[in-house]
Amino acid sequence: ASGRHLAKDYLRYYGVRQIYTISLPRRADRRAFMRRRAAAIHVPHAFLDAFDCQRNGRDATPPGVGLLQGHLCVHYSWQSALLRAIDEQRFPCLITEDDVDLVDLPHPCSSLHGP
Repeated sequence: ASGRHLAKDYLRYYGVRQIYTISLPRRADRRAFMRRRAAAIHVPHAFLDAFDCQRNGRDATPPGVGLLQGHLCVHYSWQSALLRAIDEQRFPCLITEDDVDLVDLPHPCSSLHGP
């Protein structure tokens, strides 16, 4: 079976009603890739703007925070995605980042933890 069919099976198996993709607005290339992949599997899809710690070329991490700026922004991005899913009551949903290939998901009956 093609990857597209496996992805549809996977999402149907888990009853996914919505896909949210965390992505930096400035990464039009990644957004275009995700749009094509989401269209291929016919599941509602929305982009969520990732927190960008490199705004205006400066580190946006507050002084004294012991996390790397990227970790902090990833945390805030995922927290924001979960809050949006809760607000919209779109469970079960799939929240991804913009580098996930939605068509190349494992089959739902295969083990996700080994061969």
